[in-house]
Amino acid sequence: MPHNFHVAFPKDRLWKERSGLNLNTHYTHSQLIGSAIFRRLGVPMPDSRPVQVRVNAANLAKPGQEQFGAYAANEVVDGNLVRRQFPSDDGGNLYRGVRDMIPGIDSDADLVWHGPSYEAYTNAYAKENNAALNDWSDFIRLIDVLNNTPTRTTRPRSARWPTWTSG
Repeated sequence: MPHNFHVAFPKDRLWKERSGLNLNTHYTHSQLIGSAIFRRLGVPMPDSRPVQVRVNAANLAKPGQEQFGAYAANEVVDGNLVRRQFPSDDGGNLYRGVRDMIPGIDSDADLVWHGPSYEAYTNAYAKENNAALNDWSDFIRLIDVLNNTPTRTTRPRSARWPTWTSG
């Protein structure tokens, strides 16, 4: 299987308001369809497009399953994504679940409560913007609400679901 690539653009010369692209080859169809579906539903989501990549004039992406002859060009998840997706409220924080951030330390980005200290979450989550502030209070509050709020108060009204899911 061909290697994935990361293409970074200079901060002072973004390309289409993007700081980079991740060119992935594993299950490209799933990445492309998933991004398209969520974006169509209005869910803020990194853009993903099929692209042809040549290395020494050769297309290394296989024509069959997993790659279908193309790479998935996925938008980098960072502060530029937040500014583009939320232009009227671009000061929010962006967190990303990451598998095996620190080798040898088992961690899962499973939104499970591990206490009020942000350090309990840094093996499984990365803060993708506003990192200098090192303020994880919004993330800790989200995890707290998801895990420690009684079920009855977090259930959506069933009447809203058809409206929310329809396009």
